[in-house]
Amino acid sequence: MGITDSAPAQEPAPEQARAFDIIQPPKGPWRETFENLLRTPSAVVGMILMGFLITIALLAPLIAPHDPFKSLLDIPQEGAVRRSSPCIHLLGCPKAGDTLIDISGDQPVGSVQLNNERLLLTRGNAVEVWRVENEELLFTLTHDEPVTAASWRSDQAILTASDNKLFIWKERRIIEEFESEDNVKFVLWSNDGTRFISANDRAISFWFDCATADFAPSCPMGTKEWVKEGVAELEADWTSIQWHSDRPQLMVASGNVVQLWDSTAGVVRAFATLEHDEPVTSALYNKRGTRILTTSGSTLRTWWAASPFEEIQAFQYSAPLTGGSWGEQTLGGREDVRLSAVSGNHLIVWDSSSGEQSADLSAGDETLIAGVVSPLATQYAAYSDTTLYVWNAADGELVLTQEAEAAIRNVIWRQPNGGNVIVHRENSAHVIKTTNFQYILGIDGSVRDQFSRLLYGARVSLSVGVLSVSMAIILGTVAGLVAGYVGGWTDNVIMRVMDVMLAFPSLILAIAVVTILGADIAEFFIRTIPFFGFLDPGLVNALIAISVVFVPAYARVARSGVLSVKEYDFIEAYRALGATPGRILFRRILPNVLAPLIVQATLGIGTAILDAAALSFLGLGAQPPIAEWGRMLSEERAQFQTAPHLVLFPGLAIMITVLAFNLLGDGLRDALDPRLNR
Repeated sequence: MGITDSAPAQEPAPEQARAFDIIQPPKGPWRETFENLLRTPSAVVGMILMGFLITIALLAPLIAPHDPFKSLLDIPQEGAVRRSSPCIHLLGCPKAGDTLIDISGDQPVGSVQLNNERLLLTRGNAVEVWRVENEELLFTLTHDEPVTAASWRSDQAILTASDNKLFIWKERRIIEEFESEDNVKFVLWSNDGTRFISANDRAISFWFDCATADFAPSCPMGTKEWVKEGVAELEADWTSIQWHSDRPQLMVASGNVVQLWDSTAGVVRAFATLEHDEPVTSALYNKRGTRILTTSGSTLRTWWAASPFEEIQAFQYSAPLTGGSWGEQTLGGREDVRLSAVSGNHLIVWDSSSGEQSADLSAGDETLIAGVVSPLATQYAAYSDTTLYVWNAADGELVLTQEAEAAIRNVIWRQPNGGNVIVHRENSAHVIKTTNFQYILGIDGSVRDQFSRLLYGARVSLSVGVLSVSMAIILGTVAGLVAGYVGGWTDNVIMRVMDVMLAFPSLILAIAVVTILGADIAEFFIRTIPFFGFLDPGLVNALIAISVVFVPAYARVARSGVLSVKEYDFIEAYRALGATPGRILFRRILPNVLAPLIVQATLGIGTAILDAAALSFLGLGAQPPIAEWGRMLSEERAQFQTAPHLVLFPGLAIMITVLAFNLLGDGLRDALDPRLNR
């Protein structure tokens, strides 16, 4: 019996094959549109850019390293209007411990003072004035004998002492010269510039300008020169001298007392004495001149600086204190006052509001000479014979230790924001940076973080673009639908109004609308519409103006679509079935005219962002401190030559955003055009 091959399988008949075919369901319009977009390179780029911008806008509070609306505290003056060169941290900037300015020489530096970004040095027979920003020697005042003291008045007048003579310099020449007591070691202008003092170890002479007040008893009738009002004789060598910030009253610490001297009546007299049990090692007014800080023995005290001159607080430590310092700022309406003093190798800080010790910072084995709190109490600094220490006030972290062979004579915080200190050594003065904060895109003219403001600017610009176009498309579409469907005089009236609006240049019309709108209308929108809650009234008015300007464009697009669709047979069929005009208009005609409206809206968002930036640039949109790109351009345009990055980055942000919406709009136009799919 043979083996036979099995019969080959028969192929199914054509009818059977068709019975097993998989029938694909038709694609929905949104899916088909999205697939068409993905086949358009420009649309893909636009969607990527737009997704990136939306992500930044949503996550701005998490990404931004600093508050974009507030000035930064204790930073270098990189954001000041006057600067020699910008500092873009993205490209690298100095860090804590780096020397920003180095003024050195062969002769010892007697004293260092800072006034309005000008540095005054006494060196040998000369007084040198330097521009701190670019390490430039402006001029030198030369004397015949060594200069023993110098002081700088607010109007740039300079007082110097040399060879028992006093000199007043103005515009680099001597305008007054007179004899003084022997061995003048210290001179100091009063804050109003009408008085100054000259002092040796135990005597302080008060000098008055008769040209400012003829009625002073010490001024002879008709005298218009400087006269000596009187001399304050001290029982012990003075340790500190300071004028009051508002009144011609002098505070002098010597021995166990702090005395307040007055010369306003032409007679020098001590009108208040603050008694201490041990010698006073430091005494100084606070910034406003309302309180006095003193250190004596192991106690730091604060006193009222006006009658009744009573003690306010007393802070005890386990060892003698010296080198007291104030640090003050206002946070959330609450005054934050820090008091510091040094003891051995420790810097001790107290919180005035709580009365508790807030920090005890160690300098290792070094014995500290003095400590200073930064002007806004965000950093602490102290120095020994050769080493500078800086701590962060928030967590007590040691951010800088700088040691050198030359002895430190003094350390001064660079005003007004700190962030670096002037270190006076024997033969030099250095400006040392004290923070490691890195501001990626730099700091603007109001000392705010540029990177954080760019991030928040994305939220504002995108919101204004979307909200203004949404309002315009709603109003314009309704107007166009009604005009096209009803026709007749209704169509004529609506479209003639649109033609009149189109006759005006868009920016001019927007400016006119913003001018007409008042604060009350903006406040109404802010209160009633939740989406407007984070916008300021100026930006709301700009948003409304842009919406009004855009309405005619959407009305014309909607009307043209209605005119072509309303005569179709299916519309006539719905009329014959008794459908209401509203149902026909919004349920049957509107879906057929959405495609061009969507394209127009996508392109319009970019234009709206550009118009909002233009209005803010002109001062008619966002108001400070709102972070809006157009406003940022307006605020920093004066610094274009010295800091071009402050204008470059907001301009690039506007360009990229407008480009993203334009590319997406072009892609949507191609994807929604049925003729391209044939």
